[in-house]
Amino acid sequence: PGGSDALGRAVAAARQRQLARGSINARLDERAVFARIALPADARRLLADAQRRWRLSARSIVRILKVSRSLADLDAAGEPAVEHVAEALQLRRLDRPLRTDTL
Repeated sequence: PGGSDALGRAVAAARQRQLARGSINARLDERAVFARIALPADARRLLADAQRRWRLSARSIVRILKVSRSLADLDAAGEPAVEHVAEALQLRRLDRPLRTDTL
């Protein structure tokens, strides 16, 4: 019970952070995603490597960035960090099989 209460509060706080920025992450269009989500260099490298290795589409990248932003909001982080991008990539791998260079 205590764990679910804490999780509920974290989710509510994350949603408030999103609304304070003007829109929830799920509603951001592609242009807004690239304009509003700033990644540090190590997170950009990780995402670029994953895009190349798994041949991710632009649409997949946008979804990964949205999830990264949401994970950062849950952590009360200012911007997504490399760990948020890594977790979003892991979730993407669970969501659907990824293509690899070694087919």
